Amino acid sequence: MIRSISKSRPLGRLAGAGFLLALIAGLVAGPQFAPQAEEKAKDVAPPGHITFVGKNTVMTADGTFKQWRVTKAEIDNTHSEKSVIELEIDVASIDTKIAKRDEHLRSPDFFDTEKFPKATVKIYNAKLKADAKGPHPIYTCKMDFSIHGAKKTFDTAFELLSTDPIKVRGKIAMKRTDFGIGEPYQKLNPMSIEEEIPLKFEATLPK
Repeated sequence: MIRSISKSRPLGRLAGAGFLLALIAGLVAGPQFAPQAEEKAKDVAPPGHITFVGKNTVMTADGTFKQWRVTKAEIDNTHSEKSVIELEIDVASIDTKIAKRDEHLRSPDFFDTEKFPKATVKIYNAKLKADAKGPHPIYTCKMDFSIHGAKKTFDTAFELLSTDPIKVRGKIAMKRTDFGIGEPYQKLNPMSIEEEIPLKFEATLPK
């Protein structure tokens, strides 16, 4: 049975990945938004964060995407591998705490947000990792990430931190040049940005 995330209920640890996908949806403030409500929704801070780190020889830039939303949330509690969550990120909402740098990142030199304003994430094929060690359950899944007109599929994992409130944490490393973002890294140029960008998230699902 497939049902929307707004109707799904928390499951036990072994009921597994469908529950995890409900947690992941906490990244995007919960319910889907009607078009007329979208602008208002942009003013509401999501209950979590998506952060990344860009480095060169001279400095490290910590950044975040401040706006994102759910565009699809179907949870199959019987066959969790059939569950699907899709997210949409406003790339122009990038924030590294330096306005001039943010404008440069939005330019055609990097994200080119006028041409590619949205990034999308699709999460599916989630499974409990039975042999995981540590205090919290860990789940594996597939993630399709599309940005700057390119798409790449990752194998990744998420940690369930708590069930009340429901909180999830995860990370993934992406190579920006796989998506055509920026110039290739130049070892002899101290201002050249490293190609691998670590991305982390931690989110709480609203009740």
